Amino acid sequence: MELERYQYTEDEFMRQKCGLSRNPFPPATTGLEKDPDTRVWFPNEWTERFNRIYLLLANAQGIKAFPIVGAYGSGKSVFLRHYVAPYFQRNRIKPFYFKNPGTQFYDLANAVLQQLGRFEYVKGIWELCRERLDGQSCGQLFPATFDQVLAESDQKSRRADWSKRLATAIKNVGLTDNETVAFKLAQIVLDTRNRPYFEYRDFVAGRNSSLVAEKMEPLYFRALIRSIIQIYGVDGIAFIIDEFEDVAVQGRMTHNKSSEYLVTLRSLVDFSASENLWIITAMTPEAEEATKRLTVALWERFVEFDKNKLNLNPLSRRDADELLLWWLDTARLPDFEAPNRLFPFAEDTFDAFENRPDLLLPRRLVKCLFMSLARVVQERGVLPISTSTTIAVAEHLYPPEQVSHD
Repeated sequence: MELERYQYTEDEFMRQKCGLSRNPFPPATTGLEKDPDTRVWFPNEWTERFNRIYLLLANAQGIKAFPIVGAYGSGKSVFLRHYVAPYFQRNRIKPFYFKNPGTQFYDLANAVLQQLGRFEYVKGIWELCRERLDGQSCGQLFPATFDQVLAESDQKSRRADWSKRLATAIKNVGLTDNETVAFKLAQIVLDTRNRPYFEYRDFVAGRNSSLVAEKMEPLYFRALIRSIIQIYGVDGIAFIIDEFEDVAVQGRMTHNKSSEYLVTLRSLVDFSASENLWIITAMTPEAEEATKRLTVALWERFVEFDKNKLNLNPLSRRDADELLLWWLDTARLPDFEAPNRLFPFAEDTFDAFENRPDLLLPRRLVKCLFMSLARVVQERGVLPISTSTTIAVAEHLYPPEQVSHD
């Protein structure tokens, strides 16, 4: 073995002995994505369960909301971005992904409209309302273009008139039946020239200049949902909220703030039955328990006695093999004849992991594989890499008693 160490450089050992062009395992990754756009891998258990829940709720009368629960490192975020969001798109539902829920519920309104862009959104409202405005008894004085409406509304003497007309049109096209919400939406349109971009403060309910009336966040969101569906010609929209533990687990929010957030979320969940709004939240098991304690009613609505909950469980032995093979194939040299399909790892690599399911989370698993291969290449060690080597590396990185948010 010492002779072999001098005989090969690390690169030569990797290519000639391991049959790989490089170490294919990225050490700092979710473990499920090869690039940010297209190449991802998910266990069939996850995708089939998601598909079943979606079809169950889509074909039933009732709310369209459910949680995705998984430990840190299980792959929740990449699953939301690369499977859940595209799935909704294929079904004519416009998805909005939130990296975190924010610290107040109006953070979601801010994030939605920031993603859309103010001008695009208000021009869409204008196009929805234009014919209803033209139908007013305005004769030749009615401006023919969007720019003319904005210019005329800058005149103090005309501002109130245009606010009233536009708010009436907003109600007539079915975005809301609430006077205050209609007026707020009209202000979004009429203020576009002077305030071309949405700002965070625009969505702080209760401020004089806020676009959201205090205590009317749910009604405002209902109007927002309806307007987006009509503007974009889709059948529904989906709020995909990551890191929901920020709400449920105390630390980032006070108990009162968490409770307020969840009350508003429950209103949206109730709306989802009639507005074709989908609400998907991703959280850790700790957040699941905390949410149950904070609001039992919301949780029961969410999961329907656990029928509508998707657990991202640790990988099965078969799925762990498939993930290992998936990564190896990205670096496998075409002319190399591997002794087994998982080479340079042993075929029974994951036998020793049965008592440590926490190591079968994708992020942890891929990091362990990276370190195991790197060690053997550095030492020009024995191949195939034994199960004992891989589990020793894994337990060094993640001791049995370790609790980590890696």
